Amino acid sequence: MLSRGPTVLLPSLFSGGCVPHILFLTIKISIKMENEIQDNSELEVYFYSLSDTGTIVCVSQDQSLNKSKLNGHDVYTRQEEARIFGLLALCKIDPDTGKPVAVHGSTVGLKPNAKISPAFKFSNTPVLQRGDDPERGLSDGDPTGMFWVTAS
Repeated sequence: MLSRGPTVLLPSLFSGGCVPHILFLTIKISIKMENEIQDNSELEVYFYSLSDTGTIVCVSQDQSLNKSKLNGHDVYTRQEEARIFGLLALCKIDPDTGKPVAVHGSTVGLKPNAKISPAFKFSNTPVLQRGDDPERGLSDGDPTGMFWVTAS
């Protein structure tokens, strides 16, 4: 992309005084934006919570707690590290229709921070926003920052 650069006033090379000349600098700007795509498939999958619809919310690391003392009381703090969040939507095939139907995540007996079977992996496919969410600043179709978890 070409753009006109700043205006620079230069003294005249002619004798007899300085006459301003306008010099337009043309600058070629080349910005290469590379989206670094992390390969999420090697990350382990841990149960985090259930959404209101029964979709399983997963994380890439279990939640570690650090025990400490505060004013003589035992307290725990979460050890936060860079974690990837994802969604696991389970379904089964309805024998009457042959079509997939949703399975509520509560039916599979997952416990908080439990490692989910190694058969499930984070994908590199982002979860997209459904409908506008002005509170989070997301519009329909925007990436949410989470990734789908799928069977490998």
